[in-house]
Amino acid sequence: MRIKDNSKKKKEDFHAIPGLIKRISNKTLTQLEKDGVFVFPKLVHEAEDLSGDQMILQAVDDCFVTSNIMGYLGCGDERLVISSRFSADDNDFFFQYLLEKVLEFPNVINLESNANKADRMFNLLLFLFPQYLKAAMRKGIYKTYIRNEYNDENVHGTIDIQRQIKTNIPFTGKIAYNQREHAYDNYMMELIRHTIEFIKSKPYGHKLLESVKDEISEVKDVTVRYSIKERKKIIEDNKKNTVRHAYYHEYRALQRLCILILQNENHQIGFGNRKVYGILFDGAWLWEEYVNILVKEAFYHPKNKAGSGIQSLFTKDGYKVGTIFPDFIGKNKDERVIADAKYKPIDNIGNKDYLQVLAYMFRFDSKKGYYFYPEAGSETKQTFWLNEGVSYDKNVKAREDISLIKYGLLIPSEVSDYTVFVMKMKNSEKTFKNGLGIIEQTDENNEDHYMQTIKLIHGSCADQKADVVVNAANKFLMQGGGICGVIFGKAGSNELATACAKHKSPLKDGEAVLTPAFGLKNAKAIIHAVGPDFGITPTAFKELYEAYYNSLVVMMNNGYHSISFPLISSGIFGGDLPDPVGESTKQCIRAYKKFNSDYPNYDYNLMLCAFASSEYVVAKKTFDKEIS
Repeated sequence: MRIKDNSKKKKEDFHAIPGLIKRISNKTLTQLEKDGVFVFPKLVHEAEDLSGDQMILQAVDDCFVTSNIMGYLGCGDERLVISSRFSADDNDFFFQYLLEKVLEFPNVINLESNANKADRMFNLLLFLFPQYLKAAMRKGIYKTYIRNEYNDENVHGTIDIQRQIKTNIPFTGKIAYNQREHAYDNYMMELIRHTIEFIKSKPYGHKLLESVKDEISEVKDVTVRYSIKERKKIIEDNKKNTVRHAYYHEYRALQRLCILILQNENHQIGFGNRKVYGILFDGAWLWEEYVNILVKEAFYHPKNKAGSGIQSLFTKDGYKVGTIFPDFIGKNKDERVIADAKYKPIDNIGNKDYLQVLAYMFRFDSKKGYYFYPEAGSETKQTFWLNEGVSYDKNVKAREDISLIKYGLLIPSEVSDYTVFVMKMKNSEKTFKNGLGIIEQTDENNEDHYMQTIKLIHGSCADQKADVVVNAANKFLMQGGGICGVIFGKAGSNELATACAKHKSPLKDGEAVLTPAFGLKNAKAIIHAVGPDFGITPTAFKELYEAYYNSLVVMMNNGYHSISFPLISSGIFGGDLPDPVGESTKQCIRAYKKFNSDYPNYDYNLMLCAFASSEYVVAKKTFDKEIS
């Protein structure tokens, strides 16, 4: 079943999920977190402005009312999806966009409608793993007592008679014994290792784990007994041995997460039919942190619970008292502005919100206050002028110097493609910032900032520093000669071949797929583009064009902004073409121009590489002619 945040729905509409409703209705976030549901930000009591008393589904008369919470919940075979109120049909582009911007959620993991609800929740579990691993490892490597089995001459524990008879008859001098030891290589660390290896087996696994390379290295160092054959036993050991030590409470959350991930490998999410499981995200927190990304050049963003930028109302006997929590404080001292991020609908911003911001404005001597909220309609600005005078004196009128402004950021609607949604969001962001007088700063020396540029390079595409290097692949994605062999060699033949084998082959001419870059250090990923063999299909110009164009689309869909191409189908695949180098150059430029027309707001840098000097001379003639 699917519902939206900040909405109301009849109780009778929930008839398909009675067990789940019984376990979550009128329960607070704190209660659900204790029950094992993952709530992000982690640990309600540590999160800014996230109330543990907030309910995700509150009974009001004959209806259930939702709050700012989004996410996925389940109980047995029952599922509940809480999407953002800006979602359409089965696509929740806004929720996905917030996750990408605020939490660097890798967009290689898809939240769109081509994945079922269980798969989406599983993708979110994978995404949470690096976050929880970092939090746990800050406490050091988990250490606990375990019982190890030995079979040697140095007895230091309890002799295992049954194992002794089984393994040491006839007697050869060895003794089978067990010893209780305080060890790092234990059930918990082995569980983490199994989860790491499982995630790495996914096409996007290496990208997902990039941020926790150091932590992963430490885990590998201590889990010397790791064996994939032991996975089922390790899961069961962890179910029986829940982490209970208060110091290691982060490991307790990580343990639950790892079990859910590994159980899902066999489609067994949860701990039995009666257990509630799921992932919840506070929309208000996501919105506030997203707004901070947009306005940080002009506003301070206090983090009171983190001890950063603490503000107070009063001073008494030399001590600051009356801690307050303004979301944003303008940096301009001469015209101080106060702003509050509100995820809830504009009509729900009322008296309590007004009084709060007015108090902040009074404290910081501000004449202007803002409410930053997401807007689905067309009206994005409403100005309220503070009154002066008293109604008894019949002299109430609006002041001209103090105002509160409801200022909305327009969220695109009726969009069926996520890439188009992102482009429209970028336009909305520019409009939003311009309305606040924030001018976007661009750094000409920043290698990550591009417009839509193309250049011809004399050299190998495998040597260029780019987000993506393109491999001139065969339809079976197997290691070949030429640039294909070079890329496999640099990336690591075994790893890259394993990743390629996960794509269904043979591919059609013109298709393109993505794998990690592995050992190819100058790139983040490799796109394998299948160029046509003109010796077999002499008129396959369309397929050559598509090899370039589809590679650009794959680059964009995965959030990359620079790409390095070889001259596809210009070597042995050139067949009897009179000028295979010139033809490949021509089709590359055609694809470049068409992509720019289709996606005019996507910044990227294209490098077309001619390796041999003779190729470069020929390619340059066509390049100069076609690009003009």
